[in-house]
Amino acid sequence: MTMHDDRHSRLLQRGLDILEFLAAQPYPIGIRDLAQQIELSPSTCHRLLQILQERGYVCQDTVTRHWMLGLKPLELGMRQLNKAGLPSLARPHLVDLMRATHETVFLGVRDGDHIVYIDTILSEQAIRTDVTLGSRWPLHSGALGKVLLSALPETEIERILAGPLQAFTPCTIVDPPRLRDEIAQIRARGYALNHGETVSGIFCAAAPLYDRSGQVVAAIGAAGPEQRIGAASIPRVIELVVATARRISACLGHVA
Repeated sequence: MTMHDDRHSRLLQRGLDILEFLAAQPYPIGIRDLAQQIELSPSTCHRLLQILQERGYVCQDTVTRHWMLGLKPLELGMRQLNKAGLPSLARPHLVDLMRATHETVFLGVRDGDHIVYIDTILSEQAIRTDVTLGSRWPLHSGALGKVLLSALPETEIERILAGPLQAFTPCTIVDPPRLRDEIAQIRARGYALNHGETVSGIFCAAAPLYDRSGQVVAAIGAAGPEQRIGAASIPRVIELVVATARRISACLGHVA
């Protein structure tokens, strides 16, 4: 290996150090702190960040100028998942859930303080709810997000609840004490509900997916217009969502 090759190899290793460090951080970090943590000079760290930003692997908060992981690693991970992972494993069950509830069904995973939707089965009804694959919503703002939020350690939950918490509708829960109560209820009953918290007039029930180690790795949910679902049908929708989540979790190796 030439000195030129060795230098490129070291730069690649340091670039991977940056990605792995940012992936482990619960919040964006300034360049000086980042450089210090991974033992790089600020100038070298900045050059590597610029390259990674151009390729979508990292992004910078326009206000604080702090750095965080970008969506490119998620995109690559989703491609791998789609080859032999969670979406392909869960999809038959999601289709069954859509047919049983007649409502749109979603699959989402956590990405930092957000939920990212990685699969959806659209309702066959003319009036239905929808979401763009890859779209991100704050964890506090809907049923699937609250399921993933409730699975986090208390320190992570308190950091997120410290805000700011964005309200998308008048029903979005942005009061920390109310959210803590909501999280306690989700943990106790094993599912989360959303009554117009992200989109007015839309109801959603969601439940967690567990892997073989008992960790929550994703959430599924069924959503539709509140007026069509009606209060009398909500218990049945919840039951179907929870049962489907248990079946998918069993496929992931989880033993209840």
